[in-house]
Amino acid sequence: MKGLPVFSLAICLWAASQVFIKIGLNRMGHLPFGLKFFIQALSSGHVLLGLFLSGLGVLFWLMILSRYDLAFSNLLVCLTYVVIMIISALFLQEPFSFFKILGATLIIAGVFFVLKG
Repeated sequence: MKGLPVFSLAICLWAASQVFIKIGLNRMGHLPFGLKFFIQALSSGHVLLGLFLSGLGVLFWLMILSRYDLAFSNLLVCLTYVVIMIISALFLQEPFSFFKILGATLIIAGVFFVLKG
């Protein structure tokens, strides 16, 4: 597929952004939801980096949407969930489970069928 590098870049940017945001929020500890929470979150370098990476992902998403069907594009971007599952296990020590792996396998199979169709 011709646009695979752009899709891959958007997926990786979004996945990395989520991990950086999560790292920043984990370092904050548990704060009550409110203004103080948002001020502290937006003061975190990790959260800001995550938001920046997410914004870059949106720029690539705009390129993708200008060239491909919305339904097709969204199905491919579902791979973000799989990438996040893998990197969150590696960098955040979040657990894998049989059902997470099964779900990721179904997502990958679905994307495979979309690419074939």
